[in-house]
Amino acid sequence: MFVDRYQFRYINKQMPINEHPFIANYSYSFNTSNQRRYIVQLHEYEYKVFVIKFYEAAHKNRRNKFNMLLNDHDCTKILRTVIEIALDILKTQEFASFAFVGVPKEGKEEKDKENNQRLRIYKQLAENFFGTDTFKHGHEYRVNCYLMVNKKNENPDGLYETIIDMFANVFNELDYFL
Repeated sequence: MFVDRYQFRYINKQMPINEHPFIANYSYSFNTSNQRRYIVQLHEYEYKVFVIKFYEAAHKNRRNKFNMLLNDHDCTKILRTVIEIALDILKTQEFASFAFVGVPKEGKEEKDKENNQRLRIYKQLAENFFGTDTFKHGHEYRVNCYLMVNKKNENPDGLYETIIDMFANVFNELDYFL
């Protein structure tokens, strides 16, 4: 499981103006065997932490694009491709840390907000592909994310808390990530 992946391509890097601590948005895309095009965004924040987000390109203008579940039975290849993109960032940003936001499925926003299936899957993927020797892992309920802090950074435990505090201060609600 999680062996096959799609070929992806780098689209661009956008630099926001005056949106501290948001530094840059790296965009990638890939096409699935179901003729869908996906957009993967890695939002870089202060402390070299990248929030990983992805959606089907046809839904780019929908507010809930990150909540969509398409039932194409292609989840493992899509998630593996997203992981490969994050690993690609790690090749050039050796101190990079990563976060997945656990956006609940459409229609279940209130029911499983804090411990939803996506967060459980992200946890499994993160531990398997990034490892616990290289990253400090944690599911942070205050900001509903799965965070992996790169242990190459000085004081990864302190950095973990600093990043969570930053997310809690900047992103008061999960809606910011949508």
